[in-house]
Amino acid sequence: MRRRLFMVASLLAALPSLAAGQDCEAVRFGRYNVSFAGQPNEVSFFEDAEVSCPGGKRLSASQVISVKAAGRIELIGNVRYQDARRALTAGRAEYYKLQQHIHATGDVVIRDLETGSTVFGQEINYKQAGSARQQDTLEALPATVRPRAVLRDQGPARTAPGDSGAAIHGRPPRGASTTVVADMIQVLGDQHFRGLGSAVITRDSLTAFGGIVDYDQGIGEMQLTVQGRVEGSSYQLLGDTIKARLEQDTLREVTAFQNGKLTTRDVTVEAPRIRIELAQGDVERMTAVRPSSRAAAVALLPPLPRISARDFRLAADSIDVRAPKQQLEEVIAIGAAFSSTNDTVPAPPGVGELEGTLSTDWMRGDTVHAFFSANPRAESDSTANSRLLDRVVSSGAPASSLYRRRETPAAPPAGAAADSARATEAPEYSIGYLLAKRIEITMADGEVRDVNASSDVRGIYLQPRSATATQAARRNERLP
Repeated sequence: MRRRLFMVASLLAALPSLAAGQDCEAVRFGRYNVSFAGQPNEVSFFEDAEVSCPGGKRLSASQVISVKAAGRIELIGNVRYQDARRALTAGRAEYYKLQQHIHATGDVVIRDLETGSTVFGQEINYKQAGSARQQDTLEALPATVRPRAVLRDQGPARTAPGDSGAAIHGRPPRGASTTVVADMIQVLGDQHFRGLGSAVITRDSLTAFGGIVDYDQGIGEMQLTVQGRVEGSSYQLLGDTIKARLEQDTLREVTAFQNGKLTTRDVTVEAPRIRIELAQGDVERMTAVRPSSRAAAVALLPPLPRISARDFRLAADSIDVRAPKQQLEEVIAIGAAFSSTNDTVPAPPGVGELEGTLSTDWMRGDTVHAFFSANPRAESDSTANSRLLDRVVSSGAPASSLYRRRETPAAPPAGAAADSARATEAPEYSIGYLLAKRIEITMADGEVRDVNASSDVRGIYLQPRSATATQAARRNERLP
């Protein structure tokens, strides 16, 4: 017995460090073998081994192979790695002690022990901060199965149902907050995540897409570059680049730059720049602007922001839409504002080039302010618009407006012969054209109910001919 203990002690004393001058040592192992002992190309083989390295690092695997001169430790089968910051599991890995770099392959899972954020991939490079780099970097490389990152909120720790990761690290994980899937995922430092190549982010009821996604948990900012798209439960926002701001892990603001397009149930907005403000996932306010430069030629300016709904359209230099609790209340358009209704009525015959102008109500001004109210029909008709245009106010120097009112055709005199031509005429309505510093139009059932103008009022009001006047005009046309 004493001889056996002496042989084991002699063997342990003779064990070389696993990396030259780096003091990595096998603290637990089964079978052991060494080749070229004492030579520069010395290689050590261990089975079912656990290795300790400086800085509190622990490595274990079914097989551990150490190449002393290269400072490399190869781990095969049931690989586990842990340092003060992260823990990793994989099918295979290589650890480079001098570079503080581990390259892992085969169903790799690496978890941040402090935040619980986890990255999954088939091939992952993890490099610790040191003389070669200022911050930790982690890369989940492209593979047949796309890498995925689950980013945890920074709130109190809580066990996620069905999450077996707690057993790996000996502490309960945080609840999943945000998931990133991309062709390649990078983690820079502790809280900056980047997805490259058709990246997808999901968070609660929100899904975001982009060629490149950057998410900084520390400052609560997210950026989607190259065909960005954000989809919520009640809206969709498109843009070449999209930036989002979070407060206390809740999405508060999203801005689309270049080719922005916002779609909700009530309105569609298109503009070079669109910013939306959210509350509990719903859009409460939207602003659309056209950035301009004094030095830029007018021909080079981006198009005007424009908004369209079922019963109206509007364009201006800037548009402000307010919809508390997802209910459209008002739209404010400033700078070269122009609004028109979508309920077109055929223009009177014989107006020539004015046919397009006279087929819809419109309003122009430095500022156009539109107000909306609830649509009673929406309660019983799911296809009806939930909000209706109630009132429009235009102001300027001057503002202008063209509006139409349907006229009830006068009944033909008793005993008069039927006029077949009359049945094919366009609907009768009056046309008003106004210039003033302020014009207010009140709507009812999608049509003009009342018009008020103030300060320097000018204009013209046209009414359809009466039946008697029409007949007289026709008789005059037949006279020689």
